[in-house]
Amino acid sequence: MGNSIHPTAIVEPSVVLGDGNHIGAYTVIEGDVRIGDGNWIGPHVTIGTPAQYVTEKFEFNGQRQVVSPSATAACCAST
Repeated sequence: MGNSIHPTAIVEPSVVLGDGNHIGAYTVIEGDVRIGDGNWIGPHVTIGTPAQYVTEKFEFNGQRQVVSPSATAACCAST
């Protein structure tokens, strides 16, 4: 049984895929990644990249609030 990879998905040549995997639309898999057999990876998934680092957030009232990187790290480290 082969893998089912959507035409819009990007799977780098360095990725090792097992057998019988389904990879959804607009998924990106890159880096030194190994995926076993029989997995279902949905659309719009990114695997193998560092986490996104965000320094700004937008409040519901439309006002932009700038958050310092140290405050973001402290916030996320405690959860």
